[in-house]
Amino acid sequence: MSPSVPASVDRSGPGAPRSDDLEGALVLRALDDADCRAILGAVDDRTRSAREIAETCDLPTSTTYRKLDRLAAADLVSERTKVALDGTTHCEYRTAVAAVRVSLDGPDGFAVTVAFRDERPPVTVSLSG
Repeated sequence: MSPSVPASVDRSGPGAPRSDDLEGALVLRALDDADCRAILGAVDDRTRSAREIAETCDLPTSTTYRKLDRLAAADLVSERTKVALDGTTHCEYRTAVAAVRVSLDGPDGFAVTVAFRDERPPVTVSLSG
């Protein structure tokens, strides 16, 4: 399956993906990755830069960016670009979700429910066998 959720610079504002854009398989693949789970833990309590995440999780910076892209495609992290007084920019990341629940959905499938930190309502998507 190919990613279907667009990654954008500010995923919490008006350009945030619509609920029907969420792809459950992307969420499950990201959560199956130990590095992605470590990154989610690192940005759950506060916003961090990619460099801070790499240091906290003891990951190479290139790996950190790759995993952040995977998490953003699954809509599990939000990315915010900050502009410094000197005009330079840097990105900060934070978890976009409050909870993810996987449940049985009939004899051949699963349902993935994602509760977001912002005002979006929870989203449930079904995955068939």
